[in-house]
Formats: sequence, structure tokens, C-alpha cells
Amino acid sequence: MVSADEWDIEDEETEGDVQCGESVQESDVEVSGQGGPVAKAKAKNHAKAKNPPKATKCYAFSCNDKKKGNSKFCALHHTPFESIKYQAEKGTPEDQQTFQQLANDPVKIQTAIEEFHRENVNVFRKKLIDWGRWRKAFGIKLSRIVDDNDELMGKGDFMAWKVGTLSATLTPEEREKSASLMWDALVDGPSEREGVGTSLAIWVCKNKTRKRRREEYEDGRYEEESKGIKDPNAAHRKQMLDFAARNPGSFQSEFLRTAATAPEKAPDKDVPGALVDKKKIKKAVNLAEACPKAITLQAS
Repeated sequence: MVSADEWDIEDEETEGDVQCGESVQESDVEVSGQGGPVAKAKAKNHAKAKNPPKATKCYAFSCNDKKKGNSKFCALHHTPFESIKYQAEKGTPEDQQTFQQLANDPVKIQTAIEEFHRENVNVFRKKLIDWGRWRKAFGIKLSRIVDDNDELMGKGDFMAWKVGTLSATLTPEEREKSASLMWDALVDGPSEREGVGTSLAIWVCKNKTRKRRREEYEDGRYEEESKGIKDPNAAHRKQMLDFAARNPGSFQSEFLRTAATAPEKAPDKDVPGALVDKKKIKKAVNLAEACPKAITLQAS
């Protein structure tokens, strides 16, 4: 027989009809074995631990969106993840091993997805670049360049500048009124602007300059290109335009950092290019020194 005190200590966290002071017969409640309340509670907890509730949040570390169907990711992260997986499956064993390491870490896979999104278009499951080539170009370019010299101005700066540029034959009140009307026209028009309300500022063209330029150039470049999309639809076009808008990246790109810190190698004197056979180059004659010597020899 199990006393009430012993039952309260043993199962004080479970709900039951047993009250203090009552005695409990073994035939009434089976403490151990199959079918007793304690055994059923333990079995239920064990089942919960064995089958935890399915995650509904996106697997990417900082994404709180709901995951898509049977995918581990939300709709935004699912497509680039599948593209990364596709490329890894088509790659080397090292690529596949690296992918597995990334896929098992929410932080690393999110970083990989964001990098893939920057460097690839969602319409491609394969890698973006299909081939690359080096190209050099030489030429002379004639151009006429018109520069609109814009300045970002708030209303106060615009009024102070415009009032000073209006005709002196106008009274100060007339100049002030004309400048205010011009500002209102800029606000109502399609002018480029930043800020809103009292912090509104508009890019105002203060003057224009025109240049005529004759440019002789030698252009060396490495070009990369992807295969074209056959019969692109409106969605493909939008994705490509969005990708073009967020590229070429930033001034912190690997190429620009390398180019900015690389020392400039001076070519051999008087000879274009760096690979030169110096044995085949004749020494240049200094006429200022050679002519007097030749005249002296002839006179003697």
C-alpha cells in the first residue's frame, strides 16, 4: 500500500484526484508497469522528446519568415539555396564537402546565400559566368561632353542663391517672390530630391559646362559573360534589370582594392611594353653631344 504522503512527494507535479489523508491501494492505481498514470506521463514525455515539433521558421540565421512547404527556407532564401546546391552537385567532391559544411550551419549558409544573390541572377540555376576573355583595344575617340553641375540645396540655400542671381532691376520683394515660385516649381516637378518635409533638399543645376575632348586610348580589360536567355519573359527581364542595378558592386570590391594598392611597374625606357630584349635595342644617339664631335673630326 502507498501512503498519501508518499504519493504527494512522488507525483506532486501531476494532476490527480488523490487528496491528502486518503490512502491509495495498489489495485486502484498502478504506480509502475504498463498503463499507470505515471507510466503514461513518462511515455508521453518520451514521445515528445523523440518527435519534437517541426520548425516553421526559415533556417537562415537572422530570417524570421515562415519556411516554404517542405523546404528549410522561406521563399526568398529557397531559390538561391537550391541553386547553390545544384552547382555543388555538378562540382568537385571538395565543392560538395564545402556545401555540406555550409548547409549544416545557419549563419554560414545565410552568408553564402547573400553572396550568391549579389553575384548571380535568380533565373540561372548554374553559375552566372560561362566564359571569360582578355581584350585589348586601341583607338582615337572624339567626344563633346556637356556637364550639368548640380548642387543639393534646401529651400533656404536655394532662396539665398536665386535671389542673388535675379535682375537687380527688381525690388527685393519681387526677387524674393520669384525665387519662392521657382522653388515651388521644383518641388512640384520631377526634380531629384532627398529627404521630406522640412529636411527636403533638391538637386539644382547651377550651371552647365561643355568640353570637347580628343582621346587617344589603349584599353585592356578582362571580360566575363553568361549565355543568353532564350525567349526571355517579363519576369526574366525584371530579374536581369534588378541584377544590373545592384552591380557592379562597390568601391570595396576585390579588384578595385587590388588595383589601388598594386605598385605601378614602369616600362623600359623609350620602349613600350615590359617584355623587351635589351640586347636588340640600339643605344639612342644624343645629337647635342654627337654633332660637335663630328664637326671637330671633320675639321682636323
